[in-house]
Amino acid sequence: MSFLGIWALVYGFGYDGLICSIGFLVGWPIIMFLTAEPLRNLGRFTFADVRQRVSARSVSDRSAIMVSKLITVVLGIVAIGVSAAAWRTRFVMLGLTLPQPPPIIPIRILSGVVRVQPKLSPGVLPIETLGNGNMIDSSFRGPPASRRVALRSALGLAAVAASPALWPRIAGAADSYPALGTYPAGSAGDSVFVGIAAPRTGTYAVPGEDEIKGCTLAIEHLNGGDPLIRAISPNTTKGVLGKEVKYGLADNEAKPNTAVQVQSRFISESKAVMIMGSVSSAVAVALNKLAERQHVIYLPVISGSNDTTGKDCSRYSFRECFYAETAANGLGPLLIQNLGKNKKVAYLTPDYTYGHTVHASFEQVTKAGGWTTVTNQVCPLGAPDYSSFLLNIANSGADVFININFGNDAVQSIKQAQQFGILQKQTLVVPYDTPFLAKEVGPAIMKGVYAATDFWWTLQDRFPLAKQFVDAFEKKYNYKPEWGANAGYMQVAMWADAVERAKTFYPPEVIKAYEAGQKLQSTVGEVYFRGADHQLVRPVIIVRGKAEDAMKNADDYYDVLEVLPGGPLMQAPDAFGCKLGAST
Repeated sequence: MSFLGIWALVYGFGYDGLICSIGFLVGWPIIMFLTAEPLRNLGRFTFADVRQRVSARSVSDRSAIMVSKLITVVLGIVAIGVSAAAWRTRFVMLGLTLPQPPPIIPIRILSGVVRVQPKLSPGVLPIETLGNGNMIDSSFRGPPASRRVALRSALGLAAVAASPALWPRIAGAADSYPALGTYPAGSAGDSVFVGIAAPRTGTYAVPGEDEIKGCTLAIEHLNGGDPLIRAISPNTTKGVLGKEVKYGLADNEAKPNTAVQVQSRFISESKAVMIMGSVSSAVAVALNKLAERQHVIYLPVISGSNDTTGKDCSRYSFRECFYAETAANGLGPLLIQNLGKNKKVAYLTPDYTYGHTVHASFEQVTKAGGWTTVTNQVCPLGAPDYSSFLLNIANSGADVFININFGNDAVQSIKQAQQFGILQKQTLVVPYDTPFLAKEVGPAIMKGVYAATDFWWTLQDRFPLAKQFVDAFEKKYNYKPEWGANAGYMQVAMWADAVERAKTFYPPEVIKAYEAGQKLQSTVGEVYFRGADHQLVRPVIIVRGKAEDAMKNADDYYDVLEVLPGGPLMQAPDAFGCKLGAST
C-alpha cells in the first residue's frame, strides 16, 4: 500500500515520499507478529522467540504483549494517514478532486468502539455510504489536501490510540496471558489437540477401548455442534471456542511409566491443551503429577482409588467417576440390609492403589453391620492364575466373597471361583463394577450379584440425556455403552463447558471455571465439581444381576435398584489428604 503513492508524494512534496518509502519498516514487524506463532509451532525460530526472551528478562509477558499491540496500532494508524495523503495527491495529479479533509477530528468512544466524526464547515455536505460500502460525494468539491493537514490528522489519530484510556481495550482484544504449559502455542491456530491414552492391550484392554469410543464420540459431537453436547455445555456451538478439536490415540498398557511417556509426547510434540484417559488408578495418579508439572489439564476416565482426588489430587486434574468411598457408602448399607449383619468376609484385592482403597473403604463401612474380614488375598495386576488365592478364600469360612478385581482380572478370577465351588457357598459382591463383566461371565453367575457402578444404559428411562447418549453411541458402534464410555463422553463435554465459560484455553482460567461449582445437566442428572478436591458430585448407581429368563434383551443384565445422590456419600474434601497445588 505504501509504495503505490511514493512517486506522487516525491513529485509533489519530496519529504512525504521518504516517509512512505520506508513504510515497509512498519509493515514487516506487523507481519512477523501475525505469523510468528504459527511458524513457531512448526519448530522454526522466529521474531516471537526474541520477543518472548526479551519480555522474560525485562517486563512481564502481559505488559510486553500490551506494549507490542499498542505500538502496532499507533504505527499502523500513522502509516495509513500518510498513505491516504499519498493517494489524494495522486488523484489531484490525475486531474481528480476529493472533498477537503476536516480540519478538526473530534473523537467519541461509544460501547468500546472508537468513532471518528468530522466537524464539517458551513455548506459542506457529508460523504454518504451506499449499501455496498462505496463512497459517494453528495455535492462538494474542494482543494487537495496539504501535507500539513494530512500529517496533523494522522498524528491526531495516533495520539488517540496512544491514550491510556484505550490500553485496557487494546490489551483485552485477545488473550494476553503469560505462556504456561502448552499455552498459547497449543491454541494459536484454528484447531486444538487432545491426547487420549487408554489400555488397548493387556488385562484392561476391553474397558479401555470402550472408554476411547466415548471420548471420540464426544469430540465428534463437539466439532459438529450436536444437541447432546450442547445440552451439557450450553455455550458450545461448534468445536471449543470456535476451534476444531483434533486428537491422538495411544496405548498406555495400564502402566504408569508408559502412560507418562505417551502423554508427554502428546504434550511436547502436538502441544496438547488437554490429556485424558485411564483405567488403572496407578496411571491416573501418575498423570496427575505429570499434569501438575507440565501445566496441562488432565482428565482421568476410569479411576476408582480414593487417592486420585485424595492424597494424590492435583490442581490440574478433574475426576468424573465414582470411587471407592462413594461405592462403599452407597452399596455397604444395602448389603447389610439384604444379606444380614455379622457376616464374615473374604476379599480378593489387586495390589495397587485402587484395590487397597476399595478394600479399606468397604471394610470400614461394613463394620457398622458387624461384618468382619477373615482373609484379604492380595493379588498382582494381570495375574495369569488365581488358584492359590482362591484356595485360601475357599477355606476361610467366609459368608461373603467381595472381589475387587477389575477388567479381565475380574472376569478370570470370578470364572475360576465358580470352578472352585466358592460361589455356591459364598455370596459374590462386586464393589466396583467392571464394564462388560456380566456379558463376559454370563447371567448364570451374575444372577443376584450386587454391584456399584457409574452408569447403566437403562437409565435412559429416567434421564433424557442418557437416552440421547445411548442412542447416539449404539447408532455409531452397534452396542449399548458401558460406563467407561459414558465417563469419557462426559469428561470431554464438561471440559468444553469449562473452557467456554473461561473464554480461553489458559489453564489457570479453565481451572477457575471448573472450581466455580457450575451445575451441569448430565446423563445421570445434575452434577458439579467440588472446588476443594476436583471430584465430581454425582450419583452412584446400585445394580443387581438378572436371571437369564428375566432379561428383556441381550444387553439387559442388571436391574437398577438405586440412584443415590452423590453428595451424602462423599467424605470431606481433605479427609484423604487432598492439598491442591498452585495453578502457576
